[in-house]
Amino acid sequence: MLSSDIFYHADGFAGYGALPEHGVIGVEMEAAALYTLAARFGVKALTICTMTDCLITKEEINAEERQTSLKDMVTLALDVAIGA
Repeated sequence: MLSSDIFYHADGFAGYGALPEHGVIGVEMEAAALYTLAARFGVKALTICTMTDCLITKEEINAEERQTSLKDMVTLALDVAIGA
């Protein structure tokens, strides 16, 4: 997983160069900032990622599906946070 403030390259996933050859198959934008802030303030941080858009196949879920289908992931994340 690559955490970058550049999610969509004009060249699609090819814009990430050799990263897929090294096993990088996902890109997200928030974790780097989360971990930077956690380090700055001396607190713990955890990222749980769920894939919604595929830069390789161009598949994606719509806004309604994002709101309904990610409920299990959100529940898991909250359970982990409460238990930490």
